[in-house]
Amino acid sequence: MRYRYAVDFTVGGDVRFCSHRDMIRLFARVLARAELPVRFSEGFNPHPRFSIVPPRPVGVATDGDRLVVELTHEIESDDLLRRLSDTMPQGITLLQARRLADAERCRAHRVSYVVTVPHAELEALPVRVAQLAGSGSILVERINKKDGQPKRVDIAPYLDTLAVVHNGIAMTLLVTEEGTAKPSEVCAALGVTDDAVNSWTRRVKVEWT
Repeated sequence: MRYRYAVDFTVGGDVRFCSHRDMIRLFARVLARAELPVRFSEGFNPHPRFSIVPPRPVGVATDGDRLVVELTHEIESDDLLRRLSDTMPQGITLLQARRLADAERCRAHRVSYVVTVPHAELEALPVRVAQLAGSGSILVERINKKDGQPKRVDIAPYLDTLAVVHNGIAMTLLVTEEGTAKPSEVCAALGVTDDAVNSWTRRVKVEWT
């Protein structure tokens, strides 16, 4: 039998520059050090059954990412949180833990970001945001993972809300079976193309299904 738990956490400081794969390795070590009864996959190369959702772009800080982990037996949520907190590196703060219902999926549906942009970019943002919000399509170029070739993707269906805030941009992106958009792609469509844009970005809210 499996027991699934959700652990919400924030990411800041230098840890935000870890890739998603690096975070998987980090949490695998944390789970091992916490000596939790983690359930493992079967086969020749068993691995701990957990995931981190949704994937976080390198450099982006977050206020509510989620670890979903399977255990072999039930433990108190407070005990789970304490044992993980004792082994967690600086830059990651655990917020809460709870046991998931058997049918609960824990999939991100809407994700909100705030991007703080340089002062020089602020004056032009209202016009650019209005134009982009009213456009029928927003084409971006991505690299196809299978063949390494560039491809054009329309991210307009994933852009739910877009607004100018006092120090930059606020946006909400939809996550669907077909995919989603990256905040850096929306920023590029607005003419904010600095390589450091992810380090100006914070994921402020995740809505789950």
